[in-house]
Amino acid sequence: MILHSTGPPSERGNASRFPWLHGLSIGTRLAFGFGLIAALFLVANYVSQRNAASVTTQSEISNRVNRNLDRTGRSLAEHLTAFHRSLRERIALDNLGETRHLYAAADAALSTAVDDYANLDSQVHGTLPADKLAGTVQSLQTRATALLQSTKRRDELLARYWSGLDRLQQRLADTEQNMWRIGDRALSRRSATTTADALLVVRNAVAANLASPSAQRAALIDLYEENFLIALARNSKALAAAKGDAWLTTIRGEFDQLRRLQRDARATRDNVQLEFAAISTDIDNLLKTIRADIGEPATKALLDSAKLAGEIAQREQRNFSFLSIGSLAVILIISLLTAKSVTVPISRLIQATYRLGLGDDVAQVERGGMRELDQLAAAFNAMVERLAEANRGVREQQTKLEERVTERTHQLHHLAYHDALTHLPNRRYLFKHLNTTLEQARSEGRSVVLLLLDLDNFKTLNDSLGHLFGDRVLKAVSQRLLEVVEHDGFAARLGGDEFTIVRELRPSSEGIATQTERLLARFQQPLSVGDREIIVGLSVGAGVYPDHAQDAESLLRAADGALFKAKALGRNQTSISSPELVEQITMQF
Repeated sequence: MILHSTGPPSERGNASRFPWLHGLSIGTRLAFGFGLIAALFLVANYVSQRNAASVTTQSEISNRVNRNLDRTGRSLAEHLTAFHRSLRERIALDNLGETRHLYAAADAALSTAVDDYANLDSQVHGTLPADKLAGTVQSLQTRATALLQSTKRRDELLARYWSGLDRLQQRLADTEQNMWRIGDRALSRRSATTTADALLVVRNAVAANLASPSAQRAALIDLYEENFLIALARNSKALAAAKGDAWLTTIRGEFDQLRRLQRDARATRDNVQLEFAAISTDIDNLLKTIRADIGEPATKALLDSAKLAGEIAQREQRNFSFLSIGSLAVILIISLLTAKSVTVPISRLIQATYRLGLGDDVAQVERGGMRELDQLAAAFNAMVERLAEANRGVREQQTKLEERVTERTHQLHHLAYHDALTHLPNRRYLFKHLNTTLEQARSEGRSVVLLLLDLDNFKTLNDSLGHLFGDRVLKAVSQRLLEVVEHDGFAARLGGDEFTIVRELRPSSEGIATQTERLLARFQQPLSVGDREIIVGLSVGAGVYPDHAQDAESLLRAADGALFKAKALGRNQTSISSPELVEQITMQF
């Protein structure tokens, strides 16, 4: 861009006062101005670097000792903390093999850090004496070594305890497995089972106390050990009859030995924890001493040196400020020369862009001004026209897409919660509805019955008449169920030929029997399947909340057990769950 000599008299006067600017493009003028700025900054940088070198030389001598002292103090604190952490991990019950190497590395690193502190060229007045630090650290390391010996004895005692306990449990387990239900041996087997269960309780109590020690858990161990001895004494006659008096005496002796091992291990573990707590306290005190007698003096000396350097740098900063002011003056002159020929077209372009951002698809920029900006305005106007056309197409496609997404969402939601063949609610929908129903019944003190239905001989019908006909039968059964629960209940298909009905109950169990009989009678009426009429029998199992279960999964299992019993009775039978039935089915499984 060049200055227009044909402009108003004032502009021509300015151009005549600066003949060397006449005919220069905006790029040339900017290059000249930025070149001058670069030259000024180079001069300022040279002066600043020279002064900075002087400040650095003066500060380096006084800072070297302080930095070394500060670095050594930090190193001491870090390695002492690492030593503490590795010791804690080393004495842990569940420590891994590599903790031994980690502790040795931390111990060696701490000793090296103490030596580095003692080998400093000079120390700041008032810091911690090196010999005192070395003596304190050596004492901590010696106590830590003794603590590790106690930890090793604790681990050995625990290893012997668990090994002996495993052997004792194995003896009882072998005794239980070798006793068959023949004559009086059934009583012996129950005795062995009771004794083994009491020993398992002892094992669990010891494991819990090791994981989280407390006086209450330790007291429970003693109680459970006494309970085991009581169980062993109560069943001693049956066990002696089955395995002999010598075997029983061996069991008692081994358990007495385990009790002693457990108490020794507990006492050793308590001593380890007490000694570790004392070492931890001494380490914390040493860390405070290091910070107070090494870190703080070094930090204060560094701050004093930094203050001196700051005063020197402040003087030099004032000199640099004069150079910066000159650079800013050059930038201001260049800005004033170019602002008038640039700002107006740019402002028009910004306004048009703002209107376009607000959604004005017909925002146009007034043409005129410098050639480059005029070309930019023309390109902007063409872009606005193409953008307006594209927006119209996008809005149309977006409307169609939103309609398709809404429709597809409804379809997917239906498929996720309904059976594809019968369009009844599926298993997922059943559990969602059942959980909600049970929650409401729990808060209102009502009962809920879950009926589990299974078609009798459906596989024979499916194999003889074909799967297509079987699918039609399932659809007809689903329609009949919807008629049965039209306004009182919820029907769903679990899968295959299994269906469910959920109803809220107010009457007694006799009302449930009446409902199931009425349901069976309804299915004795023929179903119309294509050009055929068939009668499909049902087996029905009923589970009641809260009588038989407290949650959806348990209620379904209770109804399933009742259905299992109904099918065992023959075709077209019903059964209502009971706690005894649930226990019987569980034992059979």
